[in-house]
Amino acid sequence: MVLTNPSPSSNCNMPVNESFFRQRVLEKTSGIDEPGALRWDLSLILLMCWILVYFCIWKGPRFTGKVVYFTVTFPYLVLVILLVRGLTLPGAINGVLYFVVPRWELLKDANVWVAAAAQTFNSLGIAFGGIITMSSYNNKSHRILKDVLVIGIVDALTCILAGLAIFSILGYLAYNQGMDVEDVIKEGPGLVFVIYPAAFTSMPVSQLISVLFFLMLVTLGIDSQFASVEVIVTTIQDHFGLQVKKYLRRKEILVLVVCIVSYLCGLPNVTQGGIYFFQLIDYYAAAMSLMYLAFFEGIWIFSLVQYKPFSMAGYEYPTWATVLGWLLAAMSIVCIPAGMVHTVISTKGNSLWE
Repeated sequence: MVLTNPSPSSNCNMPVNESFFRQRVLEKTSGIDEPGALRWDLSLILLMCWILVYFCIWKGPRFTGKVVYFTVTFPYLVLVILLVRGLTLPGAINGVLYFVVPRWELLKDANVWVAAAAQTFNSLGIAFGGIITMSSYNNKSHRILKDVLVIGIVDALTCILAGLAIFSILGYLAYNQGMDVEDVIKEGPGLVFVIYPAAFTSMPVSQLISVLFFLMLVTLGIDSQFASVEVIVTTIQDHFGLQVKKYLRRKEILVLVVCIVSYLCGLPNVTQGGIYFFQLIDYYAAAMSLMYLAFFEGIWIFSLVQYKPFSMAGYEYPTWATVLGWLLAAMSIVCIPAGMVHTVISTKGNSLWE
C-alpha cells in the first residue's frame, strides 16, 4: 500500500516536529482502511521492549520486585528534575495555574467524568487484575489495609507531581509560541512525541533532558506490562495448571509464549496505518470497557447520554472500525457475566440457591 502523502501546502503549514512524527516516524496513511506496510524499525523496537519485559518477569514476582526498585524510582527522579527545571522557565506559572485552577463549567460535560474515571482506573490499576494478582502472593495473614492506603495516597501525589512537571513545561512552550496553554495541549502520542520535543529543543542541555524523559517513558511502559503479563500468566497457571506442567513444564516457557503472542498481536500497531489501530484499541479496550465497570458509580449512564463515535484529530472512523472497537471492549466486559455463569455451573449444589 502506497503511503498517502499530504499536499505541499499542508506540509508548509504543519510544524516541523509534527511533520517529522507523522511522515518519518509513523509514515501515517490517510485512514484505517489503508494499513500500509509494516515498519521494520518500529517492529524491532517493539520486539526489544517485549524482550525486556520477558527478562524482567520470567522468574516470577520475586524477581520482578527487584527490577521494580529501578523502574519505579527512576521516573520519580526524572519527574523531579523536569519539575525543578520547568518551574524556572518563563511562562511556567501559566501552565501550573491552568493545571490547578478548576473550571467548574466543565462538570456538566459527561466526557470529563468519563475521562476522570478512566484515568483513575488506569492509574490505580483497578479492574485490570494486576492488584489482585500481585496481592495473591502475600501471606494469608498479611493485612492489606496499609497497602491500600499507601497505594491510594502515593498514586494521588504522583499524579499531582506529574501534572505540575508537565504543565510547567507546557506553560513555557505556550509562552515561547505566544499562545494560550490550552492551544498547545494535545492528547495521546501527540503530547509525548510532538509537544514535548518542541519544548525540549529550546531548553539548555536539551539532549540530556530528552534522553532522561524518554527513558522514563520506557520504564513506565515496562512497569505497566509487568502487571498485565503477570495477570495472564497467573490466570493460565491457576486454571490450566496441569496442562501447563504437562506441555510447557516451566513457567519461563509459559511467560515466553505469552510475550511472543503479545508481540504478534502488537504488530498491526506498527504498520504505516498503525496509529489508527492503536487509538481505536486504546479508546475501546481501555476506556469504554472501564465505563461498564464504572456503571456502579453512575458514570456509565452519563457516557451513554453524550456518546459520540470515536474520532482522532478530525478523522472519522468507518463503521466497521467502530464495530471492531466495541468488540474489543466486549472482550473484557463479557468476562464478568461469563465468570458468573461458570461459577454457578461448576459450584457443587442441588439447586441454584445452594
